[in-house]
Amino acid sequence: MIYSAQLEERVKELISPYVNRGSRALLNVLSEYRGSIFYEPLLEATRGGKMIRPVLLYLGNEIGGPRRDPDPAAAMVELLHTASLIHDDIIDGDQSRRGFPSFHRRYGLELSILIADFILSIVLRISSMYGCDISDIVAAATRLMSEKEAEESQLVRKKEIISFERYMDIIYGKTAILFETALRIGGMLSAKERLAEDLALIGRNMGLIYQMRDDLNDWERKEELSHLIDSSDPRTVISRKIDEIREETIYILEKLPSSRATEVLSLLFSYIST
Repeated sequence: MIYSAQLEERVKELISPYVNRGSRALLNVLSEYRGSIFYEPLLEATRGGKMIRPVLLYLGNEIGGPRRDPDPAAAMVELLHTASLIHDDIIDGDQSRRGFPSFHRRYGLELSILIADFILSIVLRISSMYGCDISDIVAAATRLMSEKEAEESQLVRKKEIISFERYMDIIYGKTAILFETALRIGGMLSAKERLAEDLALIGRNMGLIYQMRDDLNDWERKEELSHLIDSSDPRTVISRKIDEIREETIYILEKLPSSRATEVLSLLFSYIST
């Protein structure tokens, strides 16, 4: 067993090349919009991200054997994530993000709303480069993210008690869907498209655990969705679900072709899920 601090350092070392590649891909895409009023604000909005979703896309592509250029797609999933963060901060009234003032605090609500629309136009253009299959997946993910963010906002505002199943459905749509989409697209752009479904399931499970871990770590924030779960001990219910999903995911990971990318994905999952 690798201790958590050691595991964190090992994971950072292993994903560093993918993080750097994703950052370059993002800058390449954004450089096409240097003349736009949104260019400088968009550079700032994407600064300091962990690049987890591009990393997942690259790993899925490498596990299946690269076939089509994944760089624009990697930039696309990070841009989708960025748009969702800008909207989240507005809805939640958060004043900071990644150690800096939140986007709406720095640029105002008007530009924050408009830049998210601008980001979606870039996402639409990139997805169309890959064809209808990829475009449909991205469109479905974007729709679900917006629907579940709205649903969560209404529930939290009303303080409406919900079932654990509904909690899982919401966090799938607002968080896990983009993890799933990143790994699915990575597989679809690879030489072994048949791996896309298994990769997508790994991404789904990783995203669910990522959000559940985040909810447990922020338990003192009473306004979170997790506090609305109909249970006398919701933290235990969430923890047990994490254990259940972890076991399922380990089994799927073991079925993937043996490769360095598979090893990196497995370690990244271990880090997120423990």
